[in-house]
Amino acid sequence: MQNYVKEARILLALALPVIFAQVSQTAMGVVDTIMSGSVSATDMAAVAVAVGTSIWLPVILFGHGLLLALTPVIAQLNGSGRRDRIAHQIRQGFWLALGVSLVTMVLLYNSHLVIDHMHSVEPKLAEKAVAFLRCLLWGAARLLVLSGATLPMRKAFPH
Repeated sequence: MQNYVKEARILLALALPVIFAQVSQTAMGVVDTIMSGSVSATDMAAVAVAVGTSIWLPVILFGHGLLLALTPVIAQLNGSGRRDRIAHQIRQGFWLALGVSLVTMVLLYNSHLVIDHMHSVEPKLAEKAVAFLRCLLWGAARLLVLSGATLPMRKAFPH
């Protein structure tokens, strides 16, 4: 029984950040819905199409997932005592983040091509969704370049 409690504590310590992230993402969606819903139903639907699981989230998570591969590389170099190679990996991660964010920005800017192929989307709704995504594309660069290039350093080195 003691072994079970010990393993449950370890598992909970690993799961808490994931739970917190999921609740935070859901809360952001709720806030987006409340804010846009107070303007009009069309705005609320445009935010749901653009920001929700349709376009923004898959694109940004793809880029972020690519950059998360840098964390174990840096941790392995740090753990094996090859710290002289870490700076090179960080620089490569920065260039990867910059390239991925540029591709992400192009995809988000051209999101009208995807939205136009969605069935039964009104033109006014599509126009507002594209406008939301074009506003968000500038945040994608910041998220991927700064978070993607610095997150591995924060996660790989023990405090």
